[in-house]
Amino acid sequence: MLSARSPAALRAQAARLRDHLAAVPAADPLDIGYALATSRARLPYRAAAVATDTDGFRTVLDGIADGVDAPGAVTGTARDRRIAFLFDGQGTQRTGMGRELHRSFPVFAAAWDEVSDAFAGQLEHSPTDVFHGAHGELANDTLYAQAGLFTLEVALLRLLDHWGVRPDVVVGHSVGEVTAAHAAGVLTLTDATRLIVARGRALQALPPGAMTAVDGSLAEVGAFTGSTDLDVAAVNGPTGVVLTGSPDDVAAFEREWAAAGRRAKRLDVGHAFHSRHVDGALDDFRTVLESIPFGAAQLPVVSTTTGREAADDLATPEHWLRHARRPVLFADAVLELADRGVNMFVAVGPSGALASAASENTGGDAGTYHSVLRARAGEETAALTAAAELHVHGAPVDLAVVLDGGRPVDLPVYPFQHRHYWLASGPGRSTPTASPDTGWGEEPEAGDLGIAEIVRRSTAALLGVTDPADVDTDSTFFALGFDSLAVQRLRNRLTSATGLDLPTSVLFDHDTPAALTAYLEDRLGDGADDDPPTVLELLTEMESLDAADIAATPAPERAAIADLLDTLSRVWKDHR
Repeated sequence: MLSARSPAALRAQAARLRDHLAAVPAADPLDIGYALATSRARLPYRAAAVATDTDGFRTVLDGIADGVDAPGAVTGTARDRRIAFLFDGQGTQRTGMGRELHRSFPVFAAAWDEVSDAFAGQLEHSPTDVFHGAHGELANDTLYAQAGLFTLEVALLRLLDHWGVRPDVVVGHSVGEVTAAHAAGVLTLTDATRLIVARGRALQALPPGAMTAVDGSLAEVGAFTGSTDLDVAAVNGPTGVVLTGSPDDVAAFEREWAAAGRRAKRLDVGHAFHSRHVDGALDDFRTVLESIPFGAAQLPVVSTTTGREAADDLATPEHWLRHARRPVLFADAVLELADRGVNMFVAVGPSGALASAASENTGGDAGTYHSVLRARAGEETAALTAAAELHVHGAPVDLAVVLDGGRPVDLPVYPFQHRHYWLASGPGRSTPTASPDTGWGEEPEAGDLGIAEIVRRSTAALLGVTDPADVDTDSTFFALGFDSLAVQRLRNRLTSATGLDLPTSVLFDHDTPAALTAYLEDRLGDGADDDPPTVLELLTEMESLDAADIAATPAPERAAIADLLDTLSRVWKDHR
């Protein structure tokens, strides 16, 4: 864990630490991390190295020192953060989820066991039996999937709390709203498990149904479904709609949608949730809800039933009946979070899908986007990487707790930058700017490296591949191991590196590194995007703004302006 007053000082600090490791080869990276966390001031420009051994640690330090991408290197600029936790819904569960964390982190293990035991007497098999034991074939059954997700999410919530990371507001996608209500104090652990079981049993008793995630806007999808019996089950983003209905109706839509050259992905569920098909299950569910004593929320819960704060309504049976029946308005909920000043979005669940969706809904510029776990990554590495990301971007992570087991050791001194500058009055030297997904570091520019090398290096860094030459440029990104959050991050990296305005679908439309390279080379060759404005041009434009202009600016854009002003302020302080 490194921090400095400038990017140059941070790179110099990484270089000194790398040299220190070379001089003291027996040094333990855990001890070094612990010493850095407990004996150094926390300065704005930050970096962290996530590695499994000393050689990996050196490789990461090389990347940080040289200002280039490296697997395990996490960089960012610390700011005041307003944090939202986003809890996953059904369809993201997987056999074995939480098993590695259970072995690695005692706090997580204790929480998992407590929640799993709380289902005793309510389920034939515990979440532990299903997701870590001999009954994995039940993992996708509605009842057990929802119980397992709740168990995992509460255990992750406790782990994050142990690390010092607590939400200012919570949101849950579909059944994830139960976890959100528990996190806010509306439901005790026992009552939350009762609600989960009653909801799961009611929905599992429904006739067979299907759900499909459609790459298209609500208006586009509506043009195809107007005369069908399909319902909109969720609106996850500007081009992310989930449809639900009978298996035959969903399959017919998917064929028609594919014939039009569009994409849809069948979800791993067996019923038509959040639709008219739920109506027959609500009476039994109501009976249980009326016996549950709800409490008052101790922190804001933005409901995906309305896209607004639930307030007192969250503590009523009627809310949870509507919640099971109505579509999930995740996109509206994310925009509400941005309007409330949230600038750190943390997906708490088995995948990074909600972090990616939050980024898409806000244009990627409302803050930073993180996932505690990733669908295709080792759990311990993913969780520690998330802790590193949260720390470098300003969350109050208790690093001494995260690095428990380390001991104080001697470290290289801080590399003070004894230089003085005049601030240029015209277009001057470029200054690293903070970006939600790329941090402070010097992204490779199209003029520094060939596009093929930029794509290959960035892909390797996101995959955790040490040698970019090992990336098969003819394999699809998903075959290489990308998930939705990695797709979003690669797009953001390439936007930063090339200056191009890249569509959110760019990695789907050009789904191999080779195809993406050809597309970017074609775009850059066309000169379609103008050069970015200079600092002087930006200052001139800002002088023309009046209070009415600023007041009318949407919250995400105001946040971007604030980031710009903060960066300019840092430049002035560093260089005056």
